[in-house]
Amino acid sequence: MYDVIEFLQSKGELLTGKAVAKEDVEKIEEQLGVSFANDYKKIVSTYGFVCVDGHEITGITNAKRLNVYEVTTKERESLACDMSRMYVIEQTYIDDIVIWQSASGEVFQTNGNHEPVKIADCIIN
Repeated sequence: MYDVIEFLQSKGELLTGKAVAKEDVEKIEEQLGVSFANDYKKIVSTYGFVCVDGHEITGITNAKRLNVYEVTTKERESLACDMSRMYVIEQTYIDDIVIWQSASGEVFQTNGNHEPVKIADCIIN
């Protein structure tokens, strides 16, 4: 099993927010109607959000464009497919590509209104 925090730290310079309490993570999960994958929970509880290697991983922060609740809610409204069991981990702002994660940790991509396509087994693939 990999350690997502060690992996992120090995990538070099990180831009992060602040650690988030377990209760706050659970509150956002409840509001979104999802369970976050363990690796995502670890990222959020350690960093709040992360920017690394050109990727901006959503989290719990006051910055709306990086706030998992704000971004997930907005993206769910714009899609024809049902993404109610997933949450956005990255809004790329390129060609309508959005990266989602399920509670099991699998990572999916949507592009416009196309059905989600699985692209990885976990967040660091």
